[in-house]
Amino acid sequence: MNGPFSDAEEEELELLEYELTKGEVTYGRMMKMYAEFLLASIRRRQGAQEISPSLELDLLVQHLQTAIASFGTANSDGVRSACRVELVRLSRRLESERPDLAALLRCAVCCFYEEGGGWDPDKEEDATPIPLYLFLLKRFDPRMAAELLTYVRTHLLEKNCGP
Repeated sequence: MNGPFSDAEEEELELLEYELTKGEVTYGRMMKMYAEFLLASIRRRQGAQEISPSLELDLLVQHLQTAIASFGTANSDGVRSACRVELVRLSRRLESERPDLAALLRCAVCCFYEEGGGWDPDKEEDATPIPLYLFLLKRFDPRMAAELLTYVRTHLLEKNCGP
């Protein structure tokens, strides 16, 4: 493995990105899927075994729920923007004392950008944000990589999901 991904992950990412692009899956839908994945993982305490319950974790859960509920609403970008700023500040504050939670917060920050204009494949290295999501998740807990890739396939490609 030369980079952040194994050869198998690289192959899966290329295929997923091709299928997501071909299927015209929106950036907003990918963000919402990632928020749902993180929230489900926290609720199962998967990948977060070392993260003890705290007010900060509770705040993260509340923000993820807000992000999920706000997608597609008139004020969704404004709601997510305020949450993003708060989570970035919290991540920086916890970096030295709770690096595990700070890493999870960095994963979650990706769920709080503007729906419509957030990801421009012409300006980014990757066609979709999925490689970024995977990279940050692997920094938090490498054991969760395969689960995310499966979750992406199941929730964005195999189901007929709306925006």
